[in-house]
Amino acid sequence: MLNLSKIEYGHEITREAEAMRQHQAHGGKNIATICLTNGLKFTRSSIPAGPPGVSPKHSEAAAWEALNASGALAGNMRISWVYTERYPCGHNPGMRNCYGLLEGILKSHGAAGLDTPVYFTYEYPDDSHMWFTMLLCQLGYEMYESKPVDERHVILASAPKLIEIGKYMSENNLNAKANDDANSNAAIMEIARDLYSNYRDEAISQLVQRDK
Repeated sequence: MLNLSKIEYGHEITREAEAMRQHQAHGGKNIATICLTNGLKFTRSSIPAGPPGVSPKHSEAAAWEALNASGALAGNMRISWVYTERYPCGHNPGMRNCYGLLEGILKSHGAAGLDTPVYFTYEYPDDSHMWFTMLLCQLGYEMYESKPVDERHVILASAPKLIEIGKYMSENNLNAKANDDANSNAAIMEIARDLYSNYRDEAISQLVQRDK
């Protein structure tokens, strides 16, 4: 098991991620840092699916690939700590099992093996809660669509995000009511986690504005 500790944004461990987020537009993408025992740090954000030839990766994998390619782990160099803004994901539908990836990396390269600290700031949202939220978005949009056009503005004004998400699900044939559709389930959960990240980023932005 990983040696996980929750820390607040603003801790010295989070500085690399904070700097990257402040100077580049990363939207809902997670950011991770791997720090070596000599103080050298590798910080990367998640890579979403893109044009042909672009392989999507979570930030933990992207940071590890950058470190591994650098040759910095030669000799007796080890990993001092890892930071990921969001709790490393597991192996449920839509996840990439970054938890397992970090276990393997630290077992071989951690300064204290599996006791090497892994820090995070944001909890991974509960799947059942997210699924229910997406179901509400779908049902809400279906209700919105059933209303006469001149009555829809009331729903849109009170729940714009719900309608936006529901519309996206409809256009992409994602059905939260079809629990036996594994492909649809994985896509819906990926959307839900991205939404969680986006709301997190909005909250951070508001805090930064408030502190100025």
